[in-house]
Amino acid sequence: GGGGGGGGGTQLPPGARLVAQDVGTATCARSLVHMLWRPSAKHGGFNRDVCFVATDTGGGCRGMAPKRTEHCVRVSVARCRYALQVDEQLQDVAERFGMDWMRLWSLNLALHHPDFIVHAGQQIAVGHLYRSVSRHEMPAAVAKRMGMSEDLLRDLNNDLDHTAPLRLGQELCVVPDSCRGDARSALSSAGFAANVAAAASDQNPVVPRGT
Repeated sequence: GGGGGGGGGTQLPPGARLVAQDVGTATCARSLVHMLWRPSAKHGGFNRDVCFVATDTGGGCRGMAPKRTEHCVRVSVARCRYALQVDEQLQDVAERFGMDWMRLWSLNLALHHPDFIVHAGQQIAVGHLYRSVSRHEMPAAVAKRMGMSEDLLRDLNNDLDHTAPLRLGQELCVVPDSCRGDARSALSSAGFAANVAAAASDQNPVVPRGT
């Protein structure tokens, strides 16, 4: 809210809007503005400061001079989580995220049957959290290893720069496909020690043969 006048915002999340609330017409009444935003399926990992500026006209309330204030809040969207909408089923969510319902169901052990009617607002997992162990991993290589498309990796990670290497410890939401992913891990027994050392250095990780 603000004092007497109106509220403004800068750098709102995509699709967000400011809606003025009715607080009456009394002299020197406060004004109230709400930010309304429903993140889309592609906003997982969104993490940004949103700043609001409120000003008043001054003069009308006891001859006070105009005032201006700015307040910033951090807006974050959980990665790998999705809040179900009214009457939305697993098949609908799976299609939204470009996967089949069996893979989605396997990510949610608490759902004992894929056809159970779930309630609106219930949160389900839409992927696994993956943490980079090397400063040399590229997003495309992670997608290939997991057997998922680069488009899906970008859709699940709003903050991902697909042209740059991952930061050490950076988290991604991934959806592994055992039929399409790499059969062996880059940290298999043959290369485990070498990769642990490379993860904290400027060396490239060891890629096992046959992958």
